[in-house]
Amino acid sequence: MAGRNQEESSYPDSISLDVLPASRESRNVSEETRRKKKRKIPWKNVGLAVFLFVVGSCMLLGGVFTLAEDGSRAFAMIVIGAIAFIPGAYATYISYNAWRQTPGFAFEQLPDYDRS
Repeated sequence: MAGRNQEESSYPDSISLDVLPASRESRNVSEETRRKKKRKIPWKNVGLAVFLFVVGSCMLLGGVFTLAEDGSRAFAMIVIGAIAFIPGAYATYISYNAWRQTPGFAFEQLPDYDRS
């Protein structure tokens, strides 16, 4: 029994502060500073996304309004509008949520058009 008490007392009385997790406040502060330093907005990508969104919307609306007058021209405008609208709306949605810093969205999700 004397050996058993000796084993129990072999544990250290003090705990090293290095192994304790950081407080919740210090983690939030470090995450905020990391995000502020790391956040770089790719303006070319955002501009192209908004441009495609606007052009696609205009072409879709123009195609719908000319549908009664000229069916073949309206169909072409609707197809071209959809080709521009779909990726434009997708990239604009990602850009907006990345700008708002919504969890799960980042500017890195946008396609990169820079050739540098």
